[in-house]
Amino acid sequence: TTATEIASVREAISRDDCLLHGKMLFYQQKYREAADVLREAWRSQSDNAQYNHWLGIALLRSGDPGTGYEHLEKAASQLNTGEAWFDAGEAAFKMRDNRRAVKCLEEAMKRGAEHREDAQLLLAKAYLPLDATRAKQILTAIVDKNPYSGNAVVDLVSILLDEGDSATAISLCDRALNANPKNWGVYVSRAEALIQRGTEGDIAKATDDLGRAKLGNKRDIHVYQIE
Repeated sequence: TTATEIASVREAISRDDCLLHGKMLFYQQKYREAADVLREAWRSQSDNAQYNHWLGIALLRSGDPGTGYEHLEKAASQLNTGEAWFDAGEAAFKMRDNRRAVKCLEEAMKRGAEHREDAQLLLAKAYLPLDATRAKQILTAIVDKNPYSGNAVVDLVSILLDEGDSATAISLCDRALNANPKNWGVYVSRAEALIQRGTEGDIAKATDDLGRAKLGNKRDIHVYQIE
């Protein structure tokens, strides 16, 4: 064993120690500290997929999606897994780069993430400013499969109201609330749909829904009012 080989082994152990320590900090939600530690491992081997992935995730969670995306996209290209492409898509979405987000998330769907509701929902949100019809298709599929999904219902109702389809929006909210009466955000969406429809008794029903939403979610900083 040469001195060069010994030094190489020591360097590899040091990188692995940095990766392990960085992961521990990440799981403790100390994202900035995790990124600082993981950057040390990455500097010694910048083409390593795992170092790029973990550093990218730490940067994303610490509020730097732009730099995080650079690492995550590189890692995704190497790892080529649904999870890696999803993380890159999330970073792109938080950069407000919807086209890149769609590209990454579609790759994630091809590699197993199609079964993840969070991936489907994020893909729909990324599509919304680019292709509302496609976003609507994705959200409808989520809601048809899982009427409990309050986030998907709220986003889908928003599209329906933009189309002026308050009747379908109300029916969708009714079904979601029958499935889960504690979907507080759906009460707000139904109130908006009732106000848009504006038939006799709708304002009173909307007022009741907003009251339920506020009582059920007292920590919400928003105050809903009907004028």
